[in-house]
Amino acid sequence: MNKIIPFFLVLTFIAASFILKVPHLDDPYFGQHISRQLQTVATIDYYTHFGIDPLYPRVNYEGWPGYLIYEMPLYQMLTTWLAPSPDKTLITARMLNIFFGALSTIFLYLIAAFWFNRRVGVYTALIFTFVPLNIAFMQSSLPDISAVAMALGALLFLIYWHHLRKWWLIIPYCLLGSIASLIKPIFLLPALIYIGFFIIQKLFIQKSTKIGPLIKEYIPFIIATFVIGVLCLLWINHSHTVHEGSGLLKHLSWKALLHPKFYYVIVIRILRQLLNPFNTLLFVIGGFYLIKNYRSKEQITLLIIPFLFYPLFAHVATVHTYYSLSMSPYFCMIAGLGLFWIEEKLRCDNKKVVVIIIITILCGFSALSSVVMYLNYVTTSMILPNQRYTEMTNEVGHLLEPMQFSTVIINPNGNFSLEERLRHLPSRYIKSFFKKPSAAQLSERVSNDHPLVMSATMYALKQYGRCIYIDDISTFDLENTKEDFKGHLRYVIYYLYDDHKQIYQQMSGYRPVFEDKKWVVYDLAAK
Repeated sequence: MNKIIPFFLVLTFIAASFILKVPHLDDPYFGQHISRQLQTVATIDYYTHFGIDPLYPRVNYEGWPGYLIYEMPLYQMLTTWLAPSPDKTLITARMLNIFFGALSTIFLYLIAAFWFNRRVGVYTALIFTFVPLNIAFMQSSLPDISAVAMALGALLFLIYWHHLRKWWLIIPYCLLGSIASLIKPIFLLPALIYIGFFIIQKLFIQKSTKIGPLIKEYIPFIIATFVIGVLCLLWINHSHTVHEGSGLLKHLSWKALLHPKFYYVIVIRILRQLLNPFNTLLFVIGGFYLIKNYRSKEQITLLIIPFLFYPLFAHVATVHTYYSLSMSPYFCMIAGLGLFWIEEKLRCDNKKVVVIIIITILCGFSALSSVVMYLNYVTTSMILPNQRYTEMTNEVGHLLEPMQFSTVIINPNGNFSLEERLRHLPSRYIKSFFKKPSAAQLSERVSNDHPLVMSATMYALKQYGRCIYIDDISTFDLENTKEDFKGHLRYVIYYLYDDHKQIYQQMSGYRPVFEDKKWVVYDLAAK
């Protein structure tokens, strides 16, 4: 296959997927994991208005001072620099992730072409570009997409270094690996497994070398990985210092392995999000092909990577779908290998034109199946009516001075729709069409999982601070709240309370600056 044609096909796949990602780029409430997306955008907005502070990123729902540190805010900083104006941060963040998604596709194609051939690279790129999980999240404003690209780039240059032994190839591995580790360190697991395969093979299986010569052989990798590890540990230590319990690896737990739910979730995720039913079949074929032809070669790490990742990070992989983004490239490459096997079998008994037609149909079916699964994925997981947040902006948000610290007090028994009360339970929402949930069931859902997304509520009001749900507003303590905010509390906002007289008593000494049936807004600076 000519070198230019497959790369042109990869770029064509990227361009085609762009069509699916563009329509809702400017809608802040569209997409998966909106809470985390708008938390990220709020940090970018704060950087835009008050300057970049890489060590102390603020989110918009943690009160004062609002520091919540998981990853180093490299993605947030880059978006801030690239945004042409403060009102373009959201679309800039999402366009940047589309770029990182395209970069991931190119890196993955190069790895597959190097390990196998360019045809496998093309099939892998096709499957990877259109799988539902990637379409859904590569149009988001999550920093994880950049981490996937950096981790794939690090693996690519590590493979090149291992084969070509040119010292300078370890430099991009160290650079890209450092960036990935500061955002999501567990995304670097594939690179460590890759080198670990050779070390185990030489020391314990082939017994072809001793530990001393092996260390000498891999000294560039050891030094580069040491640098990556030191930077990662320094950042983890800093994150714990600033905000206790917000460390990068706080979800590390193996208890999930004891529950059947873990295995059910992973299988369903593979069938519906990481791949699709047809691509899963290709994955099975590709897996057997790997075992048969590459069981003692480095390519077998493609199977080892996911089978180690999910047990090691069982809890976080179950709870957060987007952590599976790091595994998507390897599932797709194995599926691409399955499609290559089918092509090889067809070539034995058919003319070239027939093979091309059949493979084209299979490729089209693979992509179309993924698009259909993506549309279903979006439909069943986005039952929260986003109009609520738009109404908040139109009703009150435009009256408030933006970028202030506020407390939003919400009545959990307010007029929320069924969709909002069951926003994280699409299956139960569908069941509600046949049997309406009781008031007790809805009340239980509100107490465990509030109907509004905190970061989305604060984003709609363009405020920073805290959302709290209170049944009895007499329990709200204004003085303690002011003390918590260290003198930075500007607005106290009540939402969906019928008894405004009780609010007046709570806020005696202040006059509301805005009031209607839904809202009572106090500006503490206008006392």
